[in-house]
Amino acid sequence: MTVRGGVLVVRKPVGATSFGCVSRVRRAVGERRVGHCGTLDPFAEGVLPICIGRATGLVRYMEGYDKEYRVTVRFGSETDTQDVTGQRTGGREPTEGELGALRAEDFAPIRAMAAALAGDRLQTPPMYSAVKVDGRRLYESARKGVEVERKARPIRVHSVRTDSVAVDEGVLRAVLTIRCSKGTYIRTLCEDLGRASGFGAHAEALVRTRCGPYGLEQAYALEELDEACRGLGDRALDALAALGWLLPLESAVLDRASAEAGMETARRLVDGLEVLPEALGLSGELPESVAVTKAGLGLLAVCRIDASDPERTVYRAERVFTDARQEKEDV
Repeated sequence: MTVRGGVLVVRKPVGATSFGCVSRVRRAVGERRVGHCGTLDPFAEGVLPICIGRATGLVRYMEGYDKEYRVTVRFGSETDTQDVTGQRTGGREPTEGELGALRAEDFAPIRAMAAALAGDRLQTPPMYSAVKVDGRRLYESARKGVEVERKARPIRVHSVRTDSVAVDEGVLRAVLTIRCSKGTYIRTLCEDLGRASGFGAHAEALVRTRCGPYGLEQAYALEELDEACRGLGDRALDALAALGWLLPLESAVLDRASAEAGMETARRLVDGLEVLPEALGLSGELPESVAVTKAGLGLLAVCRIDASDPERTVYRAERVFTDARQEKEDV
């Protein structure tokens, strides 16, 4: 069977935009329908899940993924972008006496301040971000020197681990691993840490090591993708699947309840008809949303309880992930 879509985990390089990676994948695989999950700043690198073909319908279910990052925090200066690409706006380098005191305590104060970043908080999106306010990206206003009022948004920092703290040629740096909810700006957390220290800080390097179920160990460089797809034309997706690079659609919905449909149930879902929980093998406390697979086809649909009839509990397909004509031949 010809592969019609899947999830490709790309290792975005420093300097590239997330949209640029999408364009590169689109050219390599010869597929127009390509989208990504979770924008990465140009200065950052790491895990960027890219949905290809019919998998583009999964992006809406992937937007809520938790993320994990490894960030190098450079103390002693703040920048207007909160990262290494910006202009210095403040901060001060630690004195030799302050550095000596931190060394004597094995940098325990820095570790404690980093750990204190964990928890639920409100975070204001930075001006240099892709968040839209009144229809305009914040970074567009920032480049014109215009400060825009932004609303703080709730985020959750699940954990902060200090991997190392060191002084190199008088510069204090810390490397942190941070697990957090969607919408968290690691750059802003670095600035918060810098202000807590009294020195100021910015993000010097940033690597996303995990996005939902996808980790850095599954990611491929764009150059590897180009080489694997060269000269294959419309057979590129089949080749990537054979290599194990193109992950099946169901890999994107491992965070929700799952069920397997038989032939008749599969056809009803494809046709937009209701199905009973028992037809999906569900009983007891029923999940609001369920990923439904069909043997030989993989992910068939994501279904949700139909709330239009409070007297009955039935499921309907919220999104079908197979071509209706093909499916009716296959199921």
